[in-house]
Amino acid sequence: MNQRPIKFRVWDIKHKWWYNDVLSLGVFCGNKDKDDFAIQQFTGLKDKNGKDIYEGDICNIRRYQHLDKIRKWIVGEVIWGCEHGWNFRTYYGKDFIGTRFTEVEEIEVIGNIFENPELLK
Repeated sequence: MNQRPIKFRVWDIKHKWWYNDVLSLGVFCGNKDKDDFAIQQFTGLKDKNGKDIYEGDICNIRRYQHLDKIRKWIVGEVIWGCEHGWNFRTYYGKDFIGTRFTEVEEIEVIGNIFENPELLK
């Protein structure tokens, strides 16, 4: 059985990314105030260009819409959904629609919620 590597990245208030394994991440976070950073977990997946996909990434996703019987590109944020695992959250005004990874045909990371929040509008 293949197991995904356990990796995290940290966005700190200085607008800097830190990529680390679990052990060194603990040392980093132990020296910071909890409001100074956000921890995001690796999904275990890569996008169509081979880039790791993390929680909080903003992606172009192509999915097959069964009701319309078409393939459609939408922009979504990678989130953890307790019931279904990794999902994409797509915003439509104040509402959002969840899309499971299993419903996605193609994924491309185009940004993240810290550096490119405008991509979700």
